[in-house]
Amino acid sequence: FQVGLIFYICIFWSTSSIYAAVYNFPLEQFFLAKERAADMYRLSAYYISSTLCDMPAQLVYPSIFMTVVYFMAGFHRTVVAFLITQLSVYLIIITGQVRIKVFLLIFVKR
Repeated sequence: FQVGLIFYICIFWSTSSIYAAVYNFPLEQFFLAKERAADMYRLSAYYISSTLCDMPAQLVYPSIFMTVVYFMAGFHRTVVAFLITQLSVYLIIITGQVRIKVFLLIFVKR
């Protein structure tokens, strides 16, 4: 049961972070292309600021979710195990978001 739950959590939060980036990027693409044509800033500045601004919103819901699900599922009830699990979920979310943003920004650069 717990292994399947961990697999579900990994898949769910990685795809939700990817979908959030994919959904928001077309809304920003027009302005990004326009500002890049005017040479207002580098693409790396946009990438870093966009990632950092999206991160708090992407980490609030998983924190609440993991706090509830962790104890309901009967995982080890130690602070260290809980924090490692929480950190793992954060890394999955950040990796999914960073991966898809790099992919999307490749198309803007062309």
